[in-house]
This record gives sequence, C-alpha cells and structure tokens, in this order.
Amino acid sequence: MALLPRHALEEALRRYWQAHKPQLARCPPHAQAPCLESYADSDTARRWSPTWAGLSRACRYHGYELAPTQGEQLAWRDDVERVIGALAPMTRS
Repeated sequence: MALLPRHALEEALRRYWQAHKPQLARCPPHAQAPCLESYADSDTARRWSPTWAGLSRACRYHGYELAPTQGEQLAWRDDVERVIGALAPMTRS
C-alpha cells in the first residue's frame, strides 16, 4: 500500500524541481524536501515531509513493528493527493 503513493509523491516533487530548479531534480527526495519551503507554499512543504517519511517507514516494515493502521494509510493517501494537486499546477509555470 505504501510503495506506490510514495513513488507518486517523489515523482511529483521531481517534476516540480524539473520545472523550477532542474539541478535539484537529481538529488534524493530527503534532500529536496527542505528546499521545498523556499519555492512552494508552506502548507505543501510541511505536508510533504511527514507524509513521505511515514510512507518510507511503511515500505521498510519489520515483523517486530506494528503495521500502519487503515487510518494512517487513508491519511497518507489524502496527503499525497493534496501535495500532488498543489505541485502539479506549479510544474506548468
């Protein structure tokens, strides 16, 4: 459940940087995120990092950890949709 939304989030950020600052598009996502606050609106920047971190944690799920709850998964899905929706129009500028 977490791999595809995380990939969509990373791809939206890569496309955003490709349109605004191409050299950042080649950096890993965790390095791109702090720069987002300087370029995108603050709500999108604040939402991107914890959503990506939660999805990344869920992708590396270990047997001794609790699996993400359905509520967490739905919240991540909603956040991914919001972030992608906010970044998509900015890639056309």
